[in-house]
Amino acid sequence: MATTFKQLTADDRKVIKTRLHEMIPLTGSLVSGTYGGNAVALASELHVKKYSHGKFESVFDYPHLSSSANHLFDIAVGAWRDGDFATGSSGGYVEGTMQILTGSDNKYNMYDQMASILVGHDHTGAIRPFDLLGDNEATASQKIHSCIFFNFSRLLVKDEIERGSFTMTLGTSSISSAYATEGSSGFHTPYGAATDSELAEISDYGAKTTYKTNSPAGEYSILYKGSKADANAVGHLYYEAGIAVLQLTAGIRDLSRVKLFQSRLQAGAYGTDDHQGILTSSTSGVTSALGGYWDIEQAMVSGTVEQIADGVRHRLRNVEFKNTTDLNSTIYFCRAGASEFNYSSNPTYLSGSEIRIKDGNKFNAPLSYPTTVGLYSNDGELMAVAKLSEALKKDNTTDFTIRVRLDY
Repeated sequence: MATTFKQLTADDRKVIKTRLHEMIPLTGSLVSGTYGGNAVALASELHVKKYSHGKFESVFDYPHLSSSANHLFDIAVGAWRDGDFATGSSGGYVEGTMQILTGSDNKYNMYDQMASILVGHDHTGAIRPFDLLGDNEATASQKIHSCIFFNFSRLLVKDEIERGSFTMTLGTSSISSAYATEGSSGFHTPYGAATDSELAEISDYGAKTTYKTNSPAGEYSILYKGSKADANAVGHLYYEAGIAVLQLTAGIRDLSRVKLFQSRLQAGAYGTDDHQGILTSSTSGVTSALGGYWDIEQAMVSGTVEQIADGVRHRLRNVEFKNTTDLNSTIYFCRAGASEFNYSSNPTYLSGSEIRIKDGNKFNAPLSYPTTVGLYSNDGELMAVAKLSEALKKDNTTDFTIRVRLDY
């Protein structure tokens, strides 16, 4: 227990913040669901966790039941209650033509929940929809009517995603060799075949200097397909929340088709076993046992959240960003003047009023070897202890400053 205290002033204490960054690469072989090889049936991947509520699915880096598994991100699907969806494959909207049918509550509720957190409410208390350019304009055509949410885990994002570091590569062709099948069992091959000529790179281009601050969730930026100069806005990236919002229709037309195998559908749900009316006219490269594919508007009407999430996930080739860890530190400058701390607090140091080790030579200067610094509260409670790497010699001819850093 210390017997001598020295009061620290404001000049002896400094608070600093250090930002640490780490590159996070998520490769397509992991994200798209091919963990364990290509003999894994679609929607049966061990590292993709499905839930009975059907609101979203979670992706892990190992089989999710393994004790070594780390949660990477969740995928959810949202639809604006005021947005209607056309039956065609052009990627546009025809107002009032078709309401979402399958899993509509999950899609509507997820959109409302995410919009209330990320966009906020207007003056009437109504939830604002996602605005493609982030301006909250009243024009309905500028709203994100349907979207996919990538909610990255705290393990990856830490405190936030670094602005200007996010890229995502997606396959966008109608039928890609990335989804080649093996017989009629629904097996798939790993994504990344070079034959896909319609790879789209999505990034937060220019976000280091240009970003939005009108979100209750903090800073965010517009995601672009290609570069900002191309004016292809396709979604938002919320840095502190660690959430990417991708528009699935209109603005990102190359994503207008998401392949969903017939084995994942309920036969006869819309009239016939081959789902006539909800499949596109082209089924090239897909076996008859597996059916065809939907464009994204048909998927939003007919597909479940899991089916749409699986279709988008299997088009992911790469996701990469830098996370940020905010390291807050308080530095205490513990200064010992020439006439201070020259006596040890060890009770054996003194014998009466005499320095025991100086017995017979009491006129020599006192000497101590500090090894520990203690930081105390105003009421004398020990709050923190710092150990020196080696003992320091201290007498009345020397002074020094010990720098103590607390990180939190």
